[in-house]
Amino acid sequence: MKDYNIKRLIGILVLTVIITISIFVSSIGIPLTPKATILSTSTSATSNNKAMGTKPYIITLKEDASDEAVSGIKKWVSEIGGEITSEYELIKGFAVKLPVGSDAQALEAHTAVHSVEEDQEVHIQ
Repeated sequence: MKDYNIKRLIGILVLTVIITISIFVSSIGIPLTPKATILSTSTSATSNNKAMGTKPYIITLKEDASDEAVSGIKKWVSEIGGEITSEYELIKGFAVKLPVGSDAQALEAHTAVHSVEEDQEVHIQ
């Protein structure tokens, strides 16, 4: 269990360093070509989601969420016609596409859920 916590802490530390470097680089105005590619892909994915009648969300789970609770949430996503698109290892959670009109925020009332946020572009300036 301690090895798992140490690995998780190292992962969070690495992510923090990456985010800090990204913010610094963008604040000094160095153009990053991949950023334009990512934004255009993201915009296109957002357009596709709207056309298909789904919206992307990121569901973050609490550290102590049980396997049964996680399975129940995944089952609910499937039952309402949603799709799990990614499962994260660094944080406990996953990305989903849910049908437009589904009450994604109702998931926040679940005891295993930390937060539910619409997946969208993030701007730092």
